[in-house]
Amino acid sequence: MVSFYRLCWGIWLAATGYCHAQLHTDSVRVLATNTLAVQELHDQPQVLADNAGGMWVTFTATRGPQGKPNVVLQHLDAHGQPLLPADGLLLCPQENVQAHPRLVPDGEGGLFVIWEEQREYLRGMYGMRLNRLGEPLWQSEGEYLAPASAYGTGLQALPDGQGGCYLTWEDIRAEKGQRRIFVQKIASYGLPLWQFDGLPACPVTPGIQQKPQLDLSPDGGIVVLWEDFRSGAGWQIFAQKFSATGEREWPAPGIAVTPPFTGMTLRHPRMKGDGFGGLICTYEALGSGTHGKDIYLCRVSRNGRLVYNHPVCETFGDQFNPRIVLKGADAYIWWEDLQGTDTDIYCQQVDIQTGKGRWQAEGVLMCLSKAHQTAPLASTHGVYDEPVFIWLDDRNGHADIFCQKMNNLGEAHWDFAGISVAVNKYPKRNLVATADGEGGSWVCWIDERNPVSPRIYHTHITLFGEPAGGYPPDGKPLFVEHTTAYHTLENPVLAAGRQNDFYIGWEDYRNGWRNSDLYLQRLDSLGQCAWLAGGLPVCNATGYQSLPRLLTTSSGCYVAWLDRRNGTDDDIYLQHMNTEGLRNREAQGHLVTGAFRSQNGLQLVRSRAGHLWAGWTDSRQFIEKGFDIYVARMDATGKHQLAPNGAGIATQAGYQTSPALLPLAGEELLMSWMDDQSGHYNIFVQKLDSLGYPLWGETGRRLAPQPAHQRYPTLLPLKDQRSLVTWTDDRHGQDFTKVMMQCLNAAGQPLWEPQGRYACECYGRQSHPQALTLPDGGWLQCWLDQRAEEQVGYQLMAQRFDAQGQPLWEPSGMPVAGFMGELFPYSLALLPGGQVLCVWQEKVGKQPEQVRYTTLALQNGQAAAPRYIWTDEGAQLQPRMAVQGRTAAICWITEDTQKKQQLKLRFLYF
Repeated sequence: MVSFYRLCWGIWLAATGYCHAQLHTDSVRVLATNTLAVQELHDQPQVLADNAGGMWVTFTATRGPQGKPNVVLQHLDAHGQPLLPADGLLLCPQENVQAHPRLVPDGEGGLFVIWEEQREYLRGMYGMRLNRLGEPLWQSEGEYLAPASAYGTGLQALPDGQGGCYLTWEDIRAEKGQRRIFVQKIASYGLPLWQFDGLPACPVTPGIQQKPQLDLSPDGGIVVLWEDFRSGAGWQIFAQKFSATGEREWPAPGIAVTPPFTGMTLRHPRMKGDGFGGLICTYEALGSGTHGKDIYLCRVSRNGRLVYNHPVCETFGDQFNPRIVLKGADAYIWWEDLQGTDTDIYCQQVDIQTGKGRWQAEGVLMCLSKAHQTAPLASTHGVYDEPVFIWLDDRNGHADIFCQKMNNLGEAHWDFAGISVAVNKYPKRNLVATADGEGGSWVCWIDERNPVSPRIYHTHITLFGEPAGGYPPDGKPLFVEHTTAYHTLENPVLAAGRQNDFYIGWEDYRNGWRNSDLYLQRLDSLGQCAWLAGGLPVCNATGYQSLPRLLTTSSGCYVAWLDRRNGTDDDIYLQHMNTEGLRNREAQGHLVTGAFRSQNGLQLVRSRAGHLWAGWTDSRQFIEKGFDIYVARMDATGKHQLAPNGAGIATQAGYQTSPALLPLAGEELLMSWMDDQSGHYNIFVQKLDSLGYPLWGETGRRLAPQPAHQRYPTLLPLKDQRSLVTWTDDRHGQDFTKVMMQCLNAAGQPLWEPQGRYACECYGRQSHPQALTLPDGGWLQCWLDQRAEEQVGYQLMAQRFDAQGQPLWEPSGMPVAGFMGELFPYSLALLPGGQVLCVWQEKVGKQPEQVRYTTLALQNGQAAAPRYIWTDEGAQLQPRMAVQGRTAAICWITEDTQKKQQLKLRFLYF
């Protein structure tokens, strides 16, 4: 019994129009995205162990529309699998040059990434702190940490043990553009703790300072060391110590870690804190009497006293590019050595307290291979771990990567010739490494096996000198060969097919912003893509194709568009694609008109016999007469049936624009347009026979002569061979535009008042009309309405008219959408059961644009509560709609704050 009463209640509601069509919705499908596979240039890799068996990697990549290098981050697990997006995490989406990134652990499982960047007029160091999952803890574009007026600042960074970090860098602030060394301490929350623009390492002595080195002091401060040219005759090496609060603990000029200048040039220092508050440093010395460069070692105590300074190796030939790493109470020092024709790598272990070597006086040869070994580096995890030494080796005729370990006796722990890390015929460079915490090492480098677009490769060397499981002998790329950039999706169009399907077309800039292409996709009755994912190109021409128009047939879909392939002017082309996605015309499209100058305002309709009518605004006589209206008539194969470049319909002097087309019985065509031959835009209409000849005089008929503008006409077919013309009218002033209507008989005679009828006579502004023909011979008229004086936005209003043009609802119209903050597009479609579907784009306040929809009951004009089309993050733009039976398809473009776009589609079932 209860079910029977519910059934009766539902029948009464439907009969009286008090309920709206019930609907259920389909999930959203992504038809296209604006991510684009592109080649990138990568450089400046840096690595850092994550203390969980994996590593962090940062590098610069020429990502984004400007092709400028940006800093990218990746996180690998213990098996080398990426934990961040496959092509890395872009840390800062600024379109500026970003360079020289550095990685610093934050002591809590996360890290700092610090880089140099020029933003507008503020060049400096910027940084980002991320947690162990790679999630930013500071603002999305990085914090400004310190100024840097010099390029290539020699940035160095270390953790402070309290969740923050220390920085040192070169900067040009002194007179005559001299470089100076500055230091800074950054708090865990991203703000400088010392002097805002950094503390100078040496504030009192002029001269060039460069190539800073930085290490921690066990009492919580830092030691900074640099090359110094204060003597004006040669380079020396100086150092300074800062407490945790930024106070200098050594004399203000700094401590000379080398003796007073004696004619030698001292360069390329490498420094480590000695573990007692002082430092130990190795450097090159040129001019020491051995006819080449020698390697020296020195130590400075915690109070700034020079403890020792003596050569590590001063054999004949050049010794250069020294490195140093600590191991308990000892230090490993290694360097490149050119005593013969090949460059070799030598190593020495020294006692930190005395500086005395423990191995042979000239050092131990690290690799017995007869070849050049260069670019040495080492990785070590703890102070008692054996370091892994890594270098570039050309024993195979090209730069390969090898590694070695040395025991405490100075003997090779692995193979005497070293263990191969990456061997192939391609150049390699920019080696970086970090210990894995288990006696092995992660290694990264730039590999030129793709010389056009070098890539960063990596491998994992275990405790036993072997590649970890899953790594090939020449390493593997850090990420996919291609990465993604954003292009643009624009102007989607949607049409219902003839086989219970839908077609959607759009502009796609995947081939460059000067080469917009048109893509088409077919969707079956379930909303599944019938063609290749991402759609199929409509033509293969190079150039700018835009503003597609669709007409569906039982065998596929026609597409017409504006095309700029021949220069700066827009021509009109046509293509037909069948249901299988195959082009039925020339691959480049069929030319509709290639007349001199541009065509625009394209409209395309199909006659009842299958012929095609195209109409447009034409500028071929712009200099002589202004804009004109032209049409073309084509058969189903695209063959012209009028003049080759179209026939002129309204070519009188002045501007004729915005054509609208309506196919009539007997293969005739009704046209309307805006025409300013009277000094104001008025609405003109013309009827063409099947051969394209005008039937209502040479210039057509003016509908409602007014000394005011009439704009944007639309045409609607009615019963009894009548037609409805609607437009926006300025007769009451531009601030009080009205929506006007006129009904024409088959002979083109107005059936109402000569000036037309108001769709709504309310005070305020009404504009942008659209109309739907109804089965009873009447029509539904909609418009955007701004009737209240204090109203900033617009309402979407509607009125139903009977066959005689009399309103059936409230005289002022019925509200469809409560409020639209700006003038945005909307569309209407008739549903079964006396319902109208309305879809629109709205923006209220500072919120992103959103797409909403509702149903309108024809019985009483009541609108259901508006609904959002989907819960997209960001903006929803350019909605389009098509209805077939009880299925409505709605497409739109989403865009987030990073300019990532997706073309989406949703089905509503009524």
